[in-house]
Amino acid sequence: MSGAMTLTQSDMELRFGPDYVRQVFGDDGSGRAGPRLAPSLLVARRTADAILMTAWPADTIEKILDEDDAVRAAVLDLAMSEGMAGRPTWDFPDGPRTSLRKAGVDALKLLADGERRSISETVSAGTNPHTRKAKVQVVDRVFA
Repeated sequence: MSGAMTLTQSDMELRFGPDYVRQVFGDDGSGRAGPRLAPSLLVARRTADAILMTAWPADTIEKILDEDDAVRAAVLDLAMSEGMAGRPTWDFPDGPRTSLRKAGVDALKLLADGERRSISETVSAGTNPHTRKAKVQVVDRVFA
């Protein structure tokens, strides 16, 4: 699945700021993000694929990830959460790692479940088959 759309350190820095990215992913004191960044981005992408696969085929997921900045932001949230794993500064109950992971997963699930719409649906990805049709209730009124 993890095809054409690739997220990079630059994407992370645009979302979270360079200092924060280096703080979370820097392991050697060099002030640069370390080798944990690439696998964190990959795990986040695969998590997103798994969630979005419940609604769309792989080629459509590529379009959504390429075209929808909100979806990309959710994947970056997951990647940052992965980078925080096992780091006491961020990885504790109700801490930043938990919050970012929940935000990313929730955003993707809402999209996959049809509760939230992607801008890509109007651009090129087609409509989510899970989108709920508006239910119209007819109410009989009795006039006295």
